[in-house]
Amino acid sequence: MEWTDEVKTKFLILLTKKKPENLRSQIVNQLPQEFNELVYYILMDECFEMSYPHIRERLLTLAEKFDTDNYSVYLKSTEVCSSFSAACQVLTINENLYQVKRRIVLIRNKFLFVRSL
Repeated sequence: MEWTDEVKTKFLILLTKKKPENLRSQIVNQLPQEFNELVYYILMDECFEMSYPHIRERLLTLAEKFDTDNYSVYLKSTEVCSSFSAACQVLTINENLYQVKRRIVLIRNKFLFVRSL
């Protein structure tokens, strides 16, 4: 994909400046179709999301305008990833609780053994 200076400029304008809705639609229509794929790659980057949340919001708006089908797939995949993340956090908490309970039992057994001497 060849990015001309004009396309780069339009892309930066979309990401950094608030524009009226009709002007944004015109700019989106002028961007190459390959831009659609690029948007989704950027949206899936968690480091980018944490570093530039304001730009991510604008990319979501653009993604919805480019291709509503891909946008709905993105939303569903994000929901699945969030569910997996939440499940991992629960499992980690349970693992930590198990380790804590195990340590308590070991300390108790050690105390009871020392006490019986």
